[in-house]
Amino acid sequence: MIDKRVTVLAVDDNPDNLVTIKALIRESFPNANVLTALSGQRGLDLAIEHDPDVILLDIVMPGMSGFEVCRSLKSNNLYSDIPIVFITALKGDKDSRIKALECGAEAFLAKPIDEYELIAQIRAMVKIKSANLAKRDEKQRLTMLVEERTQQLKQEHVKALSLVKALEEENAIRKQSEAALREAKDYFELVFNTSPDAAYIARLDDGVILNANEGFTNLFGYSKDSTLGKDGMELTLFQKLSDRAVIERKLMEDGYIDAVEVDLMRADGSSFIGLLSAKLIVLEGKAHVSTNVHNITERKKMEDNLYYLSHHDFLTGLNNRRFFEQKLKTLDSPDLLPLSIISGDINGVKLINDAFGHEKGDRLIVETAKAMQGCCREGDILARTGGDEFVLLMPKTDAPTALAVLQAIQLVCEQINQRSSKETFHISIALGSGTKTDPDQPIETVLRIAEKYMYQRKVLESKSMHSAVLTSIRATLFEKNEETEEHCERLIMLSKMVGRRLNLSQKELDELELLSTLHDIGKIGIPEQILNKPGKLTDEEWIEMKKHPQIGYRIANASLELAPIAEYILCHHERWDGMGYPQKLKERQIPLLSRIISIVDAYDAMTQDRAYRKKMDSAEAVIEIRNNAGTQFDPEIASIFLDELAVNQVNAG
Repeated sequence: MIDKRVTVLAVDDNPDNLVTIKALIRESFPNANVLTALSGQRGLDLAIEHDPDVILLDIVMPGMSGFEVCRSLKSNNLYSDIPIVFITALKGDKDSRIKALECGAEAFLAKPIDEYELIAQIRAMVKIKSANLAKRDEKQRLTMLVEERTQQLKQEHVKALSLVKALEEENAIRKQSEAALREAKDYFELVFNTSPDAAYIARLDDGVILNANEGFTNLFGYSKDSTLGKDGMELTLFQKLSDRAVIERKLMEDGYIDAVEVDLMRADGSSFIGLLSAKLIVLEGKAHVSTNVHNITERKKMEDNLYYLSHHDFLTGLNNRRFFEQKLKTLDSPDLLPLSIISGDINGVKLINDAFGHEKGDRLIVETAKAMQGCCREGDILARTGGDEFVLLMPKTDAPTALAVLQAIQLVCEQINQRSSKETFHISIALGSGTKTDPDQPIETVLRIAEKYMYQRKVLESKSMHSAVLTSIRATLFEKNEETEEHCERLIMLSKMVGRRLNLSQKELDELELLSTLHDIGKIGIPEQILNKPGKLTDEEWIEMKKHPQIGYRIANASLELAPIAEYILCHHERWDGMGYPQKLKERQIPLLSRIISIVDAYDAMTQDRAYRKKMDSAEAVIEIRNNAGTQFDPEIASIFLDELAVNQVNAG
């Protein structure tokens, strides 16, 4: 759940779209602050004024377009953390999608807006903004802490060095100020001994340690007795002798070293990173070195972790798009030619997400990433550059070798699919490659060539992949629900009986047959305990059950084969009197095929046993259909169905 009050800015030149968006948001976030703007410039002004949690942005608007608004915000460090989701009617427009990502947008939604996808995107974007702000705040906080602590250390060190200098001066005139010298010496020892950091004093000529504080023994693990009288070489304080040599040379040249990061070693052999400061001082007429060490190991781990997170994909652990773009520039060098690129795009991720949930889709992405990573050679760089997109950079690799790697990836995917033949889906990734051999050829051209071949393969492979997933969806639906193939066959027979009486075209009859088979495909997203509950559903369970037409609509729209019947699936539980769901359409607002399947599905359901009731005989079901004609059912189609049913029963008898 989102605990704080969400602020959403919707920008669209169509007022009706803004009203719809605002209503959808308010259903899930009653306390949301929904700001609206009818132009890009007004939207930019509101974003700067209110700093919303997420911006829903139309692309095509008069004056300032959505792309211009996005670029303006993303180029400003004050507002670049605001997640932006483009909402447009340009569904499937690859160029717009690419342009949106280049502008810095986090997501892309197509009209008509799906409520659940919209709400899911808002929740995700709010989390993204919170994470971005938390990361930025944490980085600032750590920086301030380091700066503050560094200043404290410098101040303490300056104090210590000032005291040492005072001791030297007082020693020269000790006959005049011996009491003051003793006081200063006592104060120096107090600071030296109570400092939480490691501090020690050694002779310059032989490196023998003359004094070390408790911070030294705690940090390095040596007792004071085992430390005094020995030099740093005997104690092996430095992991690299070269670091010690550099420090000694700088001390001789400048007289001091300020805040240098050094790899150090404890008595037990463990290592840590220290921030070392040192200064040449004179004690009793001889040169000494006063050294202070602050342990910054944890700070470095935090910095390294932040760097890792900013350059790696959280789901697969692969390099992310930011890292890929940086490496692409680095590898675009004549010394690394030929440079080959393999572009990959997983087939059917959206369909699997809609049908089986994002957990299954994420698993497919992870397994694909593992398969590709297993085929990488030393020096190759694999990155996840988008939701279902990967790019493999291969320096010093010619076209035949790149093709061999591409085929190796395909073979590994086939082997994985053979081992997991009982899974509901398999790995299917479209791959394309390009190779740069001419130093003057733009690397972007090579990347586009790889993407071109990849998209050609995707066109060829997507249909078979979608068909395989649909087969799995159908099998899973039969397993988890009372729906059977016999039920589907009866619906096909009954619906075609009505369709022929209505003189439907062959195309409409084919769509009616497909609808008879898959009208309840959305039930794959409903929990089994609800689908097969023997008793009456609770109000909460009924709300979940009524979501299946919308789930089915999303699944159908994600498939080329089912897209023509997506609207019929969405509307097959609408009623003639407007009291159905999910859109409360009435009469001829409801598509014809949806009105047909509503009647034949109701008749077949009544004449078959269900978990929650016994079946009726045909005569009782006919009475129910007749009684509900004009309220639940289209009266004309209901009359035709009953006439055809009677004729069919007479012929069968």
